[in-house]
Amino acid sequence: MNTATIKSSKLSKLSELKSAIIREPLIVNAGATVMEAIALMSSGRVQCDAENHSDNHQQQFLQEARSSCVLVLEEEKLIGVVTERDVVRLSAQQLDLNRLLVREVMAHPVVTMRESDLTDLLLAVNLIQQYHIRHLPLLDDQDLLVGMVTHESLRQITRPIDLMRLRLVSEVMTSDVVCAAPDCSMLAIAQMMAGQKISSVMIVETCRTDDSLQIPVGIVTERDVVQFQALGLNLETCIAHTVMSTPIFAVTPEDNLLTVQQIMEQRLVRRLAVTGEFGELLGIVTQTSLLQALNPIEMYNLAKVLEAKVEQLESEKVALLENRNIELELQVVITQRIRQSLDLPIIFDTACQEIQQLLQCDRVGIFKLDPDSNFDYGEFVAESVADELFSVMKVRISDHCFGEGYAAAYAKGRIQVVNDIDNAGLMDCYRIALTKIQVRANLVIPILRGNNLWGLLCIHQCANTRQWQDHEINLVQQIANQLTIAIQQASLYEQSQQEIAERKQAQQQLTETNQQLARATRLKDEFLANMSHELRTPLNSILGMNEALQDEIFGSINERQLKALQTIESSSKHLLELINDILDVAKIESGQVTLELTATDLDSLCKSSIAFIKQQALTKRIQLIPRIPKNLPEIMLDERRIRQVLINLLNNAVKFTLEGGTITLEVSQVQLESSTTNLTPLNYIKIAVIDTGIGISAENIQKLFQPFMQIDSALNRQYTGTGLGLALVKRIVEIHGGTVELTSEVGVGSCFAINLPINVGDPAIEEQTEQDSSGQSQIGQSQTEELISPLILLAEDNEASIATFSTYLEAKGYRILLATDGQKAIDLAKAEQPDLILMDIQMPVMDGLEAIKQIRLDANLVNIPIIALTALAMAGDRERCLAAGANEYISKPIKLKQLATVMQQLLSSL
Repeated sequence: MNTATIKSSKLSKLSELKSAIIREPLIVNAGATVMEAIALMSSGRVQCDAENHSDNHQQQFLQEARSSCVLVLEEEKLIGVVTERDVVRLSAQQLDLNRLLVREVMAHPVVTMRESDLTDLLLAVNLIQQYHIRHLPLLDDQDLLVGMVTHESLRQITRPIDLMRLRLVSEVMTSDVVCAAPDCSMLAIAQMMAGQKISSVMIVETCRTDDSLQIPVGIVTERDVVQFQALGLNLETCIAHTVMSTPIFAVTPEDNLLTVQQIMEQRLVRRLAVTGEFGELLGIVTQTSLLQALNPIEMYNLAKVLEAKVEQLESEKVALLENRNIELELQVVITQRIRQSLDLPIIFDTACQEIQQLLQCDRVGIFKLDPDSNFDYGEFVAESVADELFSVMKVRISDHCFGEGYAAAYAKGRIQVVNDIDNAGLMDCYRIALTKIQVRANLVIPILRGNNLWGLLCIHQCANTRQWQDHEINLVQQIANQLTIAIQQASLYEQSQQEIAERKQAQQQLTETNQQLARATRLKDEFLANMSHELRTPLNSILGMNEALQDEIFGSINERQLKALQTIESSSKHLLELINDILDVAKIESGQVTLELTATDLDSLCKSSIAFIKQQALTKRIQLIPRIPKNLPEIMLDERRIRQVLINLLNNAVKFTLEGGTITLEVSQVQLESSTTNLTPLNYIKIAVIDTGIGISAENIQKLFQPFMQIDSALNRQYTGTGLGLALVKRIVEIHGGTVELTSEVGVGSCFAINLPINVGDPAIEEQTEQDSSGQSQIGQSQTEELISPLILLAEDNEASIATFSTYLEAKGYRILLATDGQKAIDLAKAEQPDLILMDIQMPVMDGLEAIKQIRLDANLVNIPIIALTALAMAGDRERCLAAGANEYISKPIKLKQLATVMQQLLSSL
């Protein structure tokens, strides 16, 4: 190399060194306050953030370094320095930084270097490491400040790429990391930094699956504390997780320092977390760590290590080739023996014996897991074990921590290599389970069946610990793959045999099932016939006698008696209709209803349906709007059944529309696709009932068309009914070849629409059956009060029950107070102090059970007799009522004479 080249190289290196000098460091005078110094450092940081999108990474790092300290001058002479670490220390002491002067806290004298002496990078690095400083001011020949160099600025000009690539993070990282929880205060963190003289604290959380592992989630640095002080934040109330730097940038111990250098430059950070396999914190690597790698002694030691590694790799290469040839030969032999059979026990025994002989280990076993136990249980199904050890065959092993901590990893193909179970960081429950079967070291390979974990191939060393070799692990993995194939082949063979047997069994079961269905259908038909007779006969007698009484066949009756008989008549008819609906549902399900199709005028059909509910609508001041176009075609349908559908929909609309609302009956012709397979559009008549009622939520719409399903089924429900009506609507329309549509919005209203094909007279439709049931079941009851002198509080919401029992009890001389829900009953009881309370259990707002409990809490009402009335009559109802505070319990339907007797007994006992 000639003189010119050498000179040029020196000039180039000197130019690089000069570029590391921060020419305009932050300066304050000794009389400034610490808070002023902090503000100056913070303003430098803000300027750096503003330039953060620049492509000049070196300039950004120099700005970072410039804002990490302030130099103190007096008469142009450097007398001290205040760093971020000093700010942290003062913050931890909770001193008043607005009054504290810089000269009181600055570090002095200051270690300096003349700019003319800055000719070698290692000279500056050694000086920084020798005095444990991070800022080195530079002076000229007149001792005037010209700039400074720092960790950051020196690292920016270090480009020993080959050296960085050869050094690993594990060689330079700091393992003793100071950590804090996310809920730790910034004051406590500052005190940690000051007490242990560190520049950062790692914020960690405990691993959910292993309490011994800490997962880094953030970091707090000296620079953060400076920023908080500049912003005037209260460190004592500020919590770490709200202000920590996150996410954490991390490397592994196996990464090289070149990777660290690149991440620091790319992310503009000075520290990286070192994490393990599960993301747990192992250490930290900083800019200081990178500079240490440039220490001459470190570089000499590295050369020695590399020389030894080269020699070791050469010898290992030769041994590896020899062992590989042997392994391949043995693998071929074992694979051939495994494939000689489809009998899994023979396959497993062969594999265990060959592996034990090859590896000279104490035990080889195949462990089958129980997936139904979340992999907590299993047993060894094959084993080859040394003579001096006990067998673990057929021993059911329970290891709860396996399913939680290891099963998922094994299912993904992870293997476990443990040289010493006592020093491998295993969960305690897993280590104890291994100790019970004498294991000191183990090698575990998963056996998969498709994507699911089937079991484990376990190799145990029991007499001593063992260092498992890579070639041993690879060999066992290959054998485990062959076992997986063998299990799949054996399973397919077994499955084919099972399918043949199952088909034969299914054919036999199908024959038996058909016979049972025929018998069940016959029994159901007989039951329907019997129920029709047994239920209708007594009701018809009641209605007949009632009619005779109203016609005064047995003598004259007064107006009150006539009103009572009319109530009996309407309730009996309602009950008869309900029974008819229930029986019709059963008929539909069994296919016993035939449509009586006739040509029907839609205009008269719709108007007659509206007339049926007109009085109900007027009572609630609901406006009925018919929209029926002229010249509608006559269509073939069962007029009685479709009228039943329309009346049901109109009744529901009246029931669920508030006073003053509107109900529209709209008829139109539409074209619809007949099915998903036949896309040819057909002509339909659409009849829609549109209301402005309470609406139905989306999740409840599908429930509406199921038999006996009601959206409001609580004890305090406000709307009565059996839940049969819409189910029958759907079935009647469907057997006409039509469909039912529903759109609804809570608080706005609903639109129920039926689509009937204009050509309903198809033979296929005529054979279909149907049933309608729109039952509103109200078995109302109420109880009156005693004779004229006793005051009876009747809590009942059913109008028919109120009329029946009020009339009867008033005739007996009782005075009546009426409450239509539980809350009104409580209020009247407190205000009027009745002599006896008749409490219906099924009421709106508040049910009767809760009302009884509330009444018994009032000392003035605790002795008033309460008779509970309920139509539920289910097991346990009596006990529930008495436990709530009722004196007596009577199930509906109630005999009025029985009620009067019980009331008289309770009143007489007062």
